[in-house]
Amino acid sequence: MSNLAIRFLNEEGNPVTEETVIQLAQQIRKGYSGSAWLALDEYGEEEFLAVYMENGWVSLSYNYWDIEGESHMALPVNPQCPYSREDAPVFIGGQTPVAKRNALNNLDLAAECVLHFAKTGGLYPQLQWEEALEPEYEDKPTNEDVPPQQITLVGLSTAEQLAQGGGKVNPTRPVEDPVELPTALTDGAYALKRAAEVEPLAPEAVKKMKSHRFEEAASLFTAAIREHPEQAALYILRSHCWNRLEGTGSGISRKPDMDRDMTKVLELEPDNILALRARCPTTGTKKRLQRHIEDLTKLIALDPEHQDKYLVSRAYRYSWLGEGKAAKADLQTVLNRGILWDVDLIYLCREYAFPGF
Repeated sequence: MSNLAIRFLNEEGNPVTEETVIQLAQQIRKGYSGSAWLALDEYGEEEFLAVYMENGWVSLSYNYWDIEGESHMALPVNPQCPYSREDAPVFIGGQTPVAKRNALNNLDLAAECVLHFAKTGGLYPQLQWEEALEPEYEDKPTNEDVPPQQITLVGLSTAEQLAQGGGKVNPTRPVEDPVELPTALTDGAYALKRAAEVEPLAPEAVKKMKSHRFEEAASLFTAAIREHPEQAALYILRSHCWNRLEGTGSGISRKPDMDRDMTKVLELEPDNILALRARCPTTGTKKRLQRHIEDLTKLIALDPEHQDKYLVSRAYRYSWLGEGKAAKADLQTVLNRGILWDVDLIYLCREYAFPGF
């Protein structure tokens, strides 16, 4: 059990060993019907992965709570049918339908997800995950297979991505793949720049970070924050280290902690563009999506060079919240400017049946 992150498997008191976890993975690979419950606490009540197996499909749902006590559920995106809303022949909890886009029919992949969670407490990094949302659209999309989330398909060319959605695009203009802008969590050069500001306050932490010993560095930055809570750079560097550890098997995900750190940074530096970007991941609860909209609105004003990217991102948030008129207004603004022409823009324009799409 010392090599496992989970402390609960199916029932309180059940043995949690590598053998029992491997046995579960084998059952998944063989297509058994049944369920399993893996949790990071010994009572199975906090962060847990629920597994349901039926008819050659597996439903995986990662459940957790944020610092405000708000519950979240993350689901995988099936790379074999990422746009399908058709119900899979498996149910969450035996009764809640799940779309094929959020269930897995690759049983080996499902088994790997379970093994990874049991060993690390984190989600399988080679698979995209998204928060379960049920947006209500003002205008019913014309395509029945519309994803509820903005996604980028890894491993498919732009032409293949567009083919998934059908419709027409401007044949005279190359379609761009979405570009991920650097954030306070991901930009290494920015981290080094901010590290220079606080190196006198936390020299050992900065040294560990530069040596890529991120787990040790994060702990040292935490100690420095206790002594210098007004230094925004310390929160940035701690979260940068945590982000570098995501998906490496170093322990449970620190994404809620990173979000809190970015919130603190923005209290100290309200116009920090990279921190604002970091607070706008592609998933969230309705409450968080509203905050994303506020952050993206501020980014449009602070960073006009990338305003089209922010407008499209804000349009997706409006769409997920059922605010179709606002979403279409943002899309129309981008189209009128005629600068951005990428997969994310085209896809949402198709969803709202814009002329020519």
